[in-house]
This record gives sequence, structure tokens and C-alpha cells, in this order.
Amino acid sequence: IGIASRTNDTGIDWKDWYSVAGGESAFIAFDPDAPELVYGGTYQGNISTWSRTSREQKSIKEYPELGLSIAPKDAKYRYNWNAPIITSPHNRTTVYHAGNVVFKTTDQGINWSVISPDLTDGPYEGNLTFGTIISISVSAINSNVIFVGTDDGNLWTTGNGGAFWSNISASLPNRWVTSVLADPDDVNTVYATYSGYRFGENLGHVFKSENSGATWEDISGGIPDIPINDIVKDSYGNLFVATDVGVVASSDQGNSWNVLAANLPSVPVTDLHIHQASEYLYAATYGRSSYKINIAENILGSNNQALQDSVALFPNPTQDTVEISFLQQAENIAVTVYDALGRKMIQKTLPATLNKATLDVSKLPRGLYYLALDIAGTSTTHKLIKK
Repeated sequence: IGIASRTNDTGIDWKDWYSVAGGESAFIAFDPDAPELVYGGTYQGNISTWSRTSREQKSIKEYPELGLSIAPKDAKYRYNWNAPIITSPHNRTTVYHAGNVVFKTTDQGINWSVISPDLTDGPYEGNLTFGTIISISVSAINSNVIFVGTDDGNLWTTGNGGAFWSNISASLPNRWVTSVLADPDDVNTVYATYSGYRFGENLGHVFKSENSGATWEDISGGIPDIPINDIVKDSYGNLFVATDVGVVASSDQGNSWNVLAANLPSVPVTDLHIHQASEYLYAATYGRSSYKINIAENILGSNNQALQDSVALFPNPTQDTVEISFLQQAENIAVTVYDALGRKMIQKTLPATLNKATLDVSKLPRGLYYLALDIAGTSTTHKLIKK
């Protein structure tokens, strides 16, 4: 489902919602810098694209098989009800989809390549599909490094884009892998989360490896015995975990955990996403809408509010230039400007004089922007309106 960001009416209501790709379940994926084409999935591994320009949807499933009347063990490929779809952080035209194997396309689904063997222990007997891939994560540092988690407790990695895969789950629990995350700052670090529901257990676990899965550390101490559904890491190194009763966060790599946002309903949180430009954390719940929280200035750090208050933009709104003033001593500051869609518009280092620097924004279109500032080794983000 898509929704308009503005309306000519008195407010955004039901008529401003519209269907995009996919169906009643699974994932969507798109290029956040140019969301013209949306990839969407639904049950049985069906996947389609939707064009914003033509408003047309097209099926791009890897193998044209409708599995409603086929036993899972007899199907060519087995797909989870929510089969993962992601775009590569290195090239958004590269899309990954998964059943019991990993698929890859670079031409909008016209052609698919199978880049892995069966990464599960299936097929299994019975009418319920089991032995499927749940999560895919591509390293933001090296596009050839991919991690995969399955519903039957397997974790795999490849360091060469899929030519060879290694199973890295021997020392981990034999439970449903709900999410796997390639660390955005270290190519050798990976996180995995588990629910345990599949085996009648109610234990949540978070594991971390700093050597690409050769050894693992349980970092879930302090988290209640509840299923864990997703994990993300922000630019300050904080970890945020989605659980069946809300969100918990850690500023020390899992040595301690605390409840994030006391006003978030005590409901299952299924997905987390960090919008890097605005530094907002978004949480999707099961039945209680979606929520966001500002995590700028290192929300879990002790000095984040003081840093936020020490920076000022003038004038704001502005038309041509904006003066950035701050208290820290610095000869220069690094500035990155993002638009409301998260697209990088300006990135430069500005000389600072008497704790002030001037940024030229005259060439930017009118609108809302986010200024990510690095001042003397500390980071902060502020909103700017260009009129």
C-alpha cells in the first residue's frame, strides 16, 4: 500500500491510499532515492513490480508455479509466507528474493539467477511450507558479503556473491531465525535474532559474531524471555530490537538493555527501520499501527541533548545561505544535506570562524531538508526549510 504525502483536500484520508506491488503479505523493496519502481511479494513466492508512472503491476516470479495445490516437498521452490525481498545497498537495481534458495536479478525481474543451493534442511513432510529463507542481509561495505537466515535454524554466509556458501549456525539454537543483520560499520560483524515460537518455546535470543559467524556471543542477557523479531543498528552504534512486547535498546553492544519509549503500546513489533537522513526509528506493530521516534544526537547517550541545544541555524527558513553556529571549538565542520526522501543533496567540509560556518543552499529546490553535522567528532542533525 502507498499513501500520498499531500492532498488538495482538507486532509489525507482513504482516497489517498493506493495499491502497489504484491498482495496481502510479505515484503516490499524499492530504490529510496528514486522510488519509481516498487517490488512487492505475497504468499507462495509470488512477486511483482509496480510502476509509479504507468500505475501498472507485472508479475516477475522466478518460476511460474502456483503452489496452492502442490505439497511443499513437491514444489520446485519453497517460499515462506513472508518471503524476503531486498535491494542491494550498493546498487538498487540489484534485487534479492528468496525461497529455499536465494534469487538475484539486475534487470527488474526479467531474468533471475539462483545464487545459492538449498540453504535449509528441507523439504519436510506435511502440508505447511517449512524449510524456507526468512531474512537476507547484504553488507553495506562489501556487496559480495551476504548473510541468510532460515525458519529451520540455519544461518549461512557467502563472501563472493554466492559462488560459495558456509553454514555458520552450528553453535546456535535450532530455532526460527527471525532476522539477520550485516553490521553497517564492520564487514566481519553480524547479528542474528530468534523467536522460538516454531518449537513451542517462548525464548528470545540475540547473537553477535565479530568473525563472520565463526564464533558467536549471546548478547540477549537482560532481555525478557520473549520472541525477538528484528534488529537494527544506528550510526552511533546503538542496537534496537523489536520484540513481542515493544522495543528494547542497548548502547553497549548488548551488555545491557532498556525499554525504548515507554508510551509505545505493549504489542508485537514486527519490523524496525532507520531513516538515516532524519535519524528517525520507525516501528511497525501487529495491529496497533506504526510509530516513529527521533534517535538523533545519540538518543541513548548522556550528552545528546546538550549537543542538540548547542547548535543553531540562522535564518531558518532561508533562501540563499544559512549560518551554522555551535559551542564546540573546531576549525571546520562536515555537513551532509538530505532531502525529505533521504537523498543526499550536498556533502562538504566548511571552514569555521569564531564557532560559525556558512552553507550555501541557493541551488536547492524549496522544501524541507536535514543537515547532518559532524563537529569536533560529534554528530547532530537539524531540520532546515528552504523557501
